Amino acid sequence: MSTPPWGHKPQPVNDPQAHWTSPPIEPSARCQYWLRRYSEGTWHPNRFIRRAGYHAAAERLGVWIWEYFNLIRPLFDEDREASRADQAQGQNEPVEGDQVT
Repeated sequence: MSTPPWGHKPQPVNDPQAHWTSPPIEPSARCQYWLRRYSEGTWHPNRFIRRAGYHAAAERLGVWIWEYFNLIRPLFDEDREASRADQAQGQNEPVEGDQVT
């Protein structure tokens, strides 16, 4: 099997609930993998991950709940806000062929 450009996905954490309210000493390898892929633009969360509760999303991504809630989820919220701002800006711009009065 060939290695994808972003590398192989590390093993998921054993127990997503192990770090629920307090941060781990260092981010898990799986969390670092998702953050790196996101920053490189090679991964964006799908609809299931965006709509899932934090426990289900953490299990699906293979990270601790604290990592999902404090490191990964804020990226989704930033994306959503940026997307809404872009849409709002696009609605105010004239479309080619429109008459501007």
